[in-house]
Amino acid sequence: MEQELIDILGLRTWFDARKITNYPWYKGREELYGQPLQYLEIDPNDEYYRGKINVISAPLGLGKTSMFSKLEKGSVIYVSPRRDLIKQFISNNEHLDLLYYEKSDAKPHMTKELLEAHSLGLCGFSLNRLGSGEALKGYRDAIFDEWELDMAMSVSNRAKNMQGDEDIRRTLIEESDTVWILGWAFRDYTFKYLEQFDKEINFEKFHKDIATDIEVNIYANQGNLINSMKENLSQAKRVMFFTEKKDGLKDFLQKEVSPNIDSDWDYFDKGKRPTDDECETFNDMDKQSKGELIGWTPIASHGYNLRNEGEITTLLMNNGARSLGGSDIVQFAFRNRDMKTIDAFITQNEVKKISELKQLRI
Repeated sequence: MEQELIDILGLRTWFDARKITNYPWYKGREELYGQPLQYLEIDPNDEYYRGKINVISAPLGLGKTSMFSKLEKGSVIYVSPRRDLIKQFISNNEHLDLLYYEKSDAKPHMTKELLEAHSLGLCGFSLNRLGSGEALKGYRDAIFDEWELDMAMSVSNRAKNMQGDEDIRRTLIEESDTVWILGWAFRDYTFKYLEQFDKEINFEKFHKDIATDIEVNIYANQGNLINSMKENLSQAKRVMFFTEKKDGLKDFLQKEVSPNIDSDWDYFDKGKRPTDDECETFNDMDKQSKGELIGWTPIASHGYNLRNEGEITTLLMNNGARSLGGSDIVQFAFRNRDMKTIDAFITQNEVKKISELKQLRI
């Protein structure tokens, strides 16, 4: 049955590919060779990847986006279906000097401005804003993030100029020096599509087990969820508290949980995003104390190399971000990759979101 389902879903090429579960040999990181995979250590400047179409498959949280912090400065175009991720990528990679395709008033830059930009970040729906393709230059690196989602959306009823977007997508792949296709599961159609171009395809499928032996507890109200979190903290358990609340997170936690809480990371506020030193401290398991509460607003936390591991995730989704879909809720939870328990309260009218989260009971 499983094999039939793989074929029906069109995932045969991806499914049959060898899983990379231990670190391959990387120049400059030889000490990692053979150890269990934790994060991608790909150097995008390595000659091995240059001039190719690199299809990089890896589950959530392995660092597909953050690896480009090592990319040498050169012309780059970053394409994503999500505006927040584009802004995040640009902010995290200031050395690449990318222009965000929209102005401060959310209106797009003129085509001439976009074409003249040294490097660019834009939404897949807006590829057509680069014109007919005749004046489009290739880039040193063309990065397509969340490829499968972008391709699916490119033929949805939200796409206003399907052919225009496709013409530019093809031109970018043809004319750019090195192409990066990022995601997790890739359809057979993707590989057939990419085989049309006169470039070698390098496909690497990285794997680290996540979502194993998960217990999901859905609470009837916010108060019960908070009481459960207090109980875990009183037993010296480490808790990751994730919420889509954009404002007043620290005030909320100080009022509802403890006046001593100081964690207030917010990925929408550049001044509240974790610094490199904070990330390094957070990644050091020896420095993590028990009975610790980490409060996040991680809707757009892509591109941060954070080891979020802890056994308990407390998830409060009280409809502060109405556009956040059920699959987003699941990804939201897996900012904490090694959790074993998800305690959640989701506004009760969000039946679909609750249903998708419950599917994680494995």
